[in-house]
Amino acid sequence: MKKIRIQQISFMLSVLCKLVAVGSLIIALISIIAKFSGADLTKNMLEDESGFFFTFQKTVESSFNLSVRESWIFMIVMLVSASLLTFLFWTFGRILQDLSKRFKPFEEKQVTRLRKISWVLLVYAIIPQLLFSILYTLFMPGYYVRIGVGATFFFALLFFCLTEVFRYGAELQKAKDEA
Repeated sequence: MKKIRIQQISFMLSVLCKLVAVGSLIIALISIIAKFSGADLTKNMLEDESGFFFTFQKTVESSFNLSVRESWIFMIVMLVSASLLTFLFWTFGRILQDLSKRFKPFEEKQVTRLRKISWVLLVYAIIPQLLFSILYTLFMPGYYVRIGVGATFFFALLFFCLTEVFRYGAELQKAKDEA
């Protein structure tokens, strides 16, 4: 009975994860449309204050309007972030979908998917802030460097640990099946 209940919950969560993945793509598309229709994207969408960050910034006065360049930088970073989030939620939804069909959590396929999620979470924790710093420094007068670790970085480390637990469980399951 508990197995059926877990499979039902896994199915609902898999649908939810896939909806969130599609939703992040839709938000990215809406942002692109908004950008081309003249909307201004702000830096607030990239700020993550749940962690330890150091920001070094030097601005130089310029005689021309830099907000267009800055909004394009935000757009590029947002698109990269949305792509990574879409991959994360879609992959996690596939794990849950497999669990809802046949309840075998300790398979090598699931371990591989969890490992991909761990790596993409780590990339998501680092690349947007690095990409923003590089683009801002290249295309804006002055420089902007933001270095730090946020909650996403710690979630990535947690997922790496979870992946190793599932890898060990897959080894035990394989040994049990062979015996």
